[in-house]
Amino acid sequence: MMMTMRMIIIIIIIIIIIIIISIIMMIENKTVLMLFNLSKKATADDLNAGARGVFVDPTIADQLSCVIVLCQTRADWPAICTAAGLRQWSHNLFPCFCCGVTKDELSHPDLHAMSLDFEPWENYSRGMYDADIDRHRISLVVPDLHTRSLVFRTLQYGTAYGGRGLKDDLNVNGVQLRKHDTLEPGPDLRDVAKFETMAPPFTVCFWRRDKNARVFHASPLLTVEGYWLSLHVVDLLHTWHLGCLCAYVPLALRLILDHPIFFVRSPSRSAADCRKIAMIRLKVKLLEFYRWKRQNSPDWRKRGSEIWQLTEKMLGSRKRPELKAKAAEARGLLEFSVWVLKLLRPTFVSIGGIPLQQCDLLIASGEAAFQFDQLLVSNPCDIPRPAIEQLWSTYVRHVAFYRRAGGLYRPKHHLMFHMIKRISSQCNPRFVSMYKDESLNGVIARIGRSVHRTQFGLSVHMKFSVLVSLKGTGAENLHP
Repeated sequence: MMMTMRMIIIIIIIIIIIIIISIIMMIENKTVLMLFNLSKKATADDLNAGARGVFVDPTIADQLSCVIVLCQTRADWPAICTAAGLRQWSHNLFPCFCCGVTKDELSHPDLHAMSLDFEPWENYSRGMYDADIDRHRISLVVPDLHTRSLVFRTLQYGTAYGGRGLKDDLNVNGVQLRKHDTLEPGPDLRDVAKFETMAPPFTVCFWRRDKNARVFHASPLLTVEGYWLSLHVVDLLHTWHLGCLCAYVPLALRLILDHPIFFVRSPSRSAADCRKIAMIRLKVKLLEFYRWKRQNSPDWRKRGSEIWQLTEKMLGSRKRPELKAKAAEARGLLEFSVWVLKLLRPTFVSIGGIPLQQCDLLIASGEAAFQFDQLLVSNPCDIPRPAIEQLWSTYVRHVAFYRRAGGLYRPKHHLMFHMIKRISSQCNPRFVSMYKDESLNGVIARIGRSVHRTQFGLSVHMKFSVLVSLKGTGAENLHP
C-alpha cells in the first residue's frame, strides 16, 4: 500500500514538472515570436528611412551619406513564408507564396501545360496582398480610458490567438470584434504588450484569423517601399540540391539495393542481415566511384562531395524516400547513382520487366539533372534567353522521367519552375545561392558549442570578432 502511494505521488510530481516546463516553453516561444516581429518592424522602418536618406530616429537631424536600396532577398521556403506572413506548402488552398496553385494542382501538375512564357496559375501580386490585408485587418480608435479598460479586460495571451487576442466577442463604438481577433502592431502601437499603458486617443489594429486565408498576419517586410515577393531569390541550395536531388537519389539507390547483385537472399540469414550486406556492397561501389573521381577530377575532393558514412536510414522510408545529407554530398551521390545504374544495366536487361524500365527512366532523369547542374555552372551571371530555355526543357525532362520511375512530386519541384522563370529578371541562381550563408551558420554553431551559456551572446560575439581579425589563417574568408 505504501509503495502504491509513493508511486502515485511520484507520478503526480512528474506531471506537475512537465506542466511547469511546458508553460515556461510556451512563454519563451511567445516572447521569441514577439521579439521577432518587433525586429522585423524595426528593420522595415530602418530601410524605409534609409530609402529617403534620413535616420529612423527623428531626433537626429543629420542626413545619411547614402540612400539604402533593398534589391533582393534570399531565404529558404519556410523562412520567407514566416517573414512575409504567408502560408507554406502544407496549406490546401495557397501552398505556394509565388502563385495561386492549389495543393491538389501542386501534387499532380500537368508539365505539358507550362512553358517559360506561360503557367496555368496566376502570380500573387501586390494588389492581391493589399486586398487580403484589408479583408482581415480591423482598425479601432480608443478614444478614452474607459474604452481602453474595456478592451484590456478582454485581452489575453494564448496559442489560439497566435499572440495577444480577445477571449470574448466585443462591440466597441460600433466596431464588432470577435473572439480570437488578435492585437497586432500598428503606427500608434508598436508593441502590443504596451496597450494598457498607451495614452488615449490612439488607434489599434486587430487581425481576424482564418485558417483558409492566404495571409495569417501583416508582414513588416512587405511594407518596405518598392519591395515585393518577385524580388525574392528562390534559393538553389534548398530547392535543387536539398530538394529535388534529395528526392531522386534515394529512389535510385533503393532500386540498386534491391538488385540481385547486392541483395542476395540466403536461408541461413535473416532479411535484415541480407539488407545490411547489400548496403555494405553498395558502399564498396561508392568507394570505387570516389577513387575514380579523385583520379579524373582534381577538384573533386575540394568540393566536399564525398559522404562520410552512407546508411540505409539516410535514404528515408520506402514510402517516402528522402536523402538526409549535405547539398554537396547529394550532388556527388547524383553522379554515383547514374554511374552505378549504367554499370548494372546489363543485368537489369537480363531481368527485364519493370526493374529494367525503372532503371532506364532513372538513368535518363539523372543525366538530365546532371546536365542541369552543368548548364548552371557553364553559364555566366547574366544567362542568355536560349540557355534559360535549355534549362527549362532539361529540368522538365528530369521531372518527367523521375515521376514515371515512381518518384513523388514534391513542392520544391514546383518551386524550381519559379526559380527558372526568375532567371531572366534576376541572374544565375548559382551566384546568389545560400551556400556561403550556410557555411557561416556552421562557423557560428561551432563557436556556440564552445562557449558557456551564462555569457553566451557576449562570448560568441567576441570569438567571432577574434576569428575575423585573424590574418593568414583563412579566417578572413569565412565565405568559402
